Amino acid sequence: MAKHRHPWFLYSWLLLIIIVSLIIIFSLPRMKRAFHESGMLPLIREYKLLQNTDEEYPSRYASVAFPVPLGKNNLFSYNSYPVRILGKEPYHETIEQLLAGPPYEALSDGVITFIPQGTRLIGLTVSNKIAFVDFSKEFLLPTVWESSFALRTEQVKQTLYQENQIRNIVILVEGELLSRERPTFLEQN
Repeated sequence: MAKHRHPWFLYSWLLLIIIVSLIIIFSLPRMKRAFHESGMLPLIREYKLLQNTDEEYPSRYASVAFPVPLGKNNLFSYNSYPVRILGKEPYHETIEQLLAGPPYEALSDGVITFIPQGTRLIGLTVSNKIAFVDFSKEFLLPTVWESSFALRTEQVKQTLYQENQIRNIVILVEGELLSRERPTFLEQN
């Protein structure tokens, strides 16, 4: 005698498939909405873009210069610290890293920065081995180390001269050439 399978086995599988399908159909719009509200999609796109950028522009290291105070005579030496940049715009990225402040490992060496907090890089162009660096007006704010611009200018120069291709550096603030006099846009305020 042949054993017959009971139809309840087939019916239970069919019922299970129908229940799972209904759960998916009714919860899919809610899951989709939750996914969009979570903000994960832009993060995934950014991650994929960075992956492609890393392949297109391999990361490399540049050096940023931060001063270390030497005694009480307002003397400073400059230490260089490697920072990771993508290489897409190496000079621009190096100055952005300088404006971000000393890396964590540099703080144990006692480094400081002469560049006022909040200073932004407006633009940077290199032409004929001359770097034209344009900073926001916060670059001119007085700091505990100085009220003029000589030390912060020197810090920028120490950083960019590490790149052998830079021969001279011109610093602008809000599009105006930095000079010893007070810039005209500050006099208007």
